[in-house]
Amino acid sequence: MSSDDTTAAGASSPRTLRALLILAAVVVTVLVITVCVLAVRTPATAAEGWTASPGKRTAASMSLSPCTAPPEPPAGGQPTTELVGEQRGLVTLSVRTDENSDTLTCLATQIDDEWTAITIATPYDEAATIPVDGAMVRSDALLQTDPTAVDAPETSSQHVVAGEVGDLVTAVTLQTAAGDTEATLSNGWFGAWWPTEDEHELDHSMTAVLSLEDGTTRILKLPGSGSPAPGD
Repeated sequence: MSSDDTTAAGASSPRTLRALLILAAVVVTVLVITVCVLAVRTPATAAEGWTASPGKRTAASMSLSPCTAPPEPPAGGQPTTELVGEQRGLVTLSVRTDENSDTLTCLATQIDDEWTAITIATPYDEAATIPVDGAMVRSDALLQTDPTAVDAPETSSQHVVAGEVGDLVTAVTLQTAAGDTEATLSNGWFGAWWPTEDEHELDHSMTAVLSLEDGTTRILKLPGSGSPAPGD
């Protein structure tokens, strides 16, 4: 009898261990699947997908029709070309100038292959001059491209800013409501956007840290569109 009991105990032990191993494998599999799903899940809003540095642009972003110029420019005008283009999460920023040198700033959000885009035009200031070690804002606006904005008034707005930089400027970091934001630089222009819930943010100046060719930095106050320019 004692021999039979020992055999039964020895047989049940491997079965118990095997069951525990199977259970552990199932748990690990579920965790891996959950992590993968969370990793590939598309952010629901522009703010959720925002990054402090611009990411790699998608093919759809590169040929973004909501932000492209009309096929035929006005009589005597020239087709616009993109000066600055960047993508952060769901949102693409495209900056151009039109035949009057006005700044065209377009912000477009992609949700499930559908685009919501807003383009604003800012008149050209011919009298403005840009120091070689400075920067000047040409467009400064609050937009709201999230499709959920109508049903969710608390959805953050997007603050978009674009402008020109001097020849000695190699990088621009903006101190924003969302934290330090690395602007995209190209063709002598800079551009960036970030989420904000402050509807009065345009009334305040923003701080820009400019990196220069000689390795030095310069801190510059860029006036908001609702604040007076220096000297006014």
